[in-house]
Amino acid sequence: MRFAAGLTACSLVLSLLALLPPRVAYADEPIFGYTRTVDTLPKGAKEIELWATQRSDKGQGHYVAYDYRAEFEYGFTDRFTGALYLNALQQNISGVPFLEDRNQTRFDGFSVEAKYYILSPYKDDFGLGLYFEPEYARFSSISGERRTEYAVEMKLLLQKNFLDDQLIWAGNLNAEIAREQEGDSWAGEAVLGFTTGLSYRFAPGWFGGVELDYRSVWPEFAEREAWGLFLGPTVHYAAKSWWATFSWLPQIKGRPVDPELSSRLHLEEFEKNEFRLRVGYTF
Repeated sequence: MRFAAGLTACSLVLSLLALLPPRVAYADEPIFGYTRTVDTLPKGAKEIELWATQRSDKGQGHYVAYDYRAEFEYGFTDRFTGALYLNALQQNISGVPFLEDRNQTRFDGFSVEAKYYILSPYKDDFGLGLYFEPEYARFSSISGERRTEYAVEMKLLLQKNFLDDQLIWAGNLNAEIAREQEGDSWAGEAVLGFTTGLSYRFAPGWFGGVELDYRSVWPEFAEREAWGLFLGPTVHYAAKSWWATFSWLPQIKGRPVDPELSSRLHLEEFEKNEFRLRVGYTF
């Protein structure tokens, strides 16, 4: 029922977007919801972007979480872009065996982004870039419990364009290193993985494609505790001065599994479904 309602709302939004005048994709305009391209903003360009990610379904009970981000991005040079994020977390949890019931919306901290491209997919044989994002968070994204976390997310960005930039492939190698404090104790964790996507410009201003996301969790950086694999569609639209990207990533496989929750998914660190909407305005 929730998926059908979400799909109907998405169809309505995309139908309204289709009535707006299209334009050619702007530099650093995300055609994927999760996979980062190599593109950066031109020097002096500014962008405001709003994110909303819904994570839902732990297999039992009711679990819905929303990750909200407000971003201001600036092109320091044609190769280097920086950004500031303000983050919020909303959760509605009830009847999930391994989590406390809660219904809350909280400011969850901030992060800073630095992105630099080494090779351009438009000028060189392929695109190559680096991504770096330090973050401070105040709540657990899974349970909603109060805690302090300092993390650094790093990405190696790859991109290859085909058919005069009509078909775009991008891939990211991802590593997030975090230190969390609960009470008087600190614990370390690494999240390692990769994302990749392929998108095709099927009409002026429109891209449609598919993304794959693999994530693995390594407590104390020692041994892999869990992993999840996600695969789903993504749609991007560019209007005259703004753009929107919508992605759906259902979990298709994970380990370890709880036989009472699922036969093939890991639902403690991850959820069954993720929906993400990103909307940006460039000036």
